[in-house]
Amino acid sequence: MYTFYQELKKSDHRLSWLFDYSREAWPMIVYIVFYFVCFRLLESAHRISYHVIHTPVDDMIPFAEIFVVPYLVWFPYMFLLVTYLYICDRKSYYRTARILCAGMTLMLVISLLFPNIQNLRPAVMPRDNVFTRLILRLYAADTPTNIFPSIHVFNTLAVIFGLSGSRTALGRSWAGKVMYVTVGVLIILSTMLIKQHSLWDVAFAFVFYYICRRLEAVRLPQRLGRKKRERGLLH
Repeated sequence: MYTFYQELKKSDHRLSWLFDYSREAWPMIVYIVFYFVCFRLLESAHRISYHVIHTPVDDMIPFAEIFVVPYLVWFPYMFLLVTYLYICDRKSYYRTARILCAGMTLMLVISLLFPNIQNLRPAVMPRDNVFTRLILRLYAADTPTNIFPSIHVFNTLAVIFGLSGSRTALGRSWAGKVMYVTVGVLIILSTMLIKQHSLWDVAFAFVFYYICRRLEAVRLPQRLGRKKRERGLLH
């Protein structure tokens, strides 16, 4: 973090330097645009039938409108923590970015081949307050389709474990860990407590995250070993 601000302060052409500094983030930025375009296309597509995602446990989970707060906090949470990783630990950023892209791509493919929907949302809000009004706005903007697995949960897990395995001050600090893990847990719970996702969506987000993380863990040593062999040939 210090190096970033030190270099920015020293630079005579700050805008051009900032563009150069952020160049390695552009693949992720382009992918995010691609993902949202694909997701909106899936949302607007008219499917003949949907697979309903539901478990009996979903009916026992209470509706708690105050959890719309952590649900919406997810957006700045993701942006700020991924940006922090980019600035402070580029290696952890690359690993986390690859896992994020893999998870979001998997979700798009599943939604394309396995159209899914949930019918958990309350027909009428049990109360009228600022939180229920926020949820109504959220429901209006986000259909209950293409929800398996939960990207809120998958991406939250990717950031939590990306930070905890990083060399950053936030990743090494117990106070920092308590902060971002607590917010992450609240975000994960919020997906069910405001009836945006079924327990299945959350459970399979954990499963798919574990698979993507293991694949990335296998891929990294293989790539490092290949680079060492290439350097050995050069010498």
